[in-house]
Amino acid sequence: MKATLILILLSLLVSCEPDSNDSVKTGSSSNNLLIIKPNPILTIPPYQSDATDSLDLNSDNKFDIKFVKKVTPLLTGFGSVTAISTSNTLQIVLSKTNNFPDSLNVNISLDNNSNWSNPESAIYELQSYKCNTSNCESIGNFINVNDKYIGYKLGSKFGWIKIDNSADGELLVKEYTVIK
Repeated sequence: MKATLILILLSLLVSCEPDSNDSVKTGSSSNNLLIIKPNPILTIPPYQSDATDSLDLNSDNKFDIKFVKKVTPLLTGFGSVTAISTSNTLQIVLSKTNNFPDSLNVNISLDNNSNWSNPESAIYELQSYKCNTSNCESIGNFINVNDKYIGYKLGSKFGWIKIDNSADGELLVKEYTVIK
């Protein structure tokens, strides 16, 4: 019985370890991060009435970020919008080009000089649509992406969330850091 329990605990500990150094670099607080690889991967399906899931990124029993997939009408049918909602002073790295959440690549450094959002609760679109009288164009920095990162800051500590997002499919939260 004890051997089985020890094996289960060891497998849980090992499953939280990163497989490689493919991550976002996080200033001096990186040794205060725990990398979580949810098993199964968090999946937010498209074309349901406001499909959501949330993460507590600092273990204070309050959700800091909520992921939302919602249906939106377009000129010739419907589309799936992907958004995040922040709370508890969580800040997100924004693109300097278009002010949407920035789609970060592996080995990008996060620090106080990154382009941070305001610490107030807000909703940010990762992927949406802008329609005119003749067509609807996809907008955002997370349109059909794989293995892209959302950088975040809570207080003076930095972290990241690794996602896949399909414009017409599901959002997958594959990995994230929890601040200790």
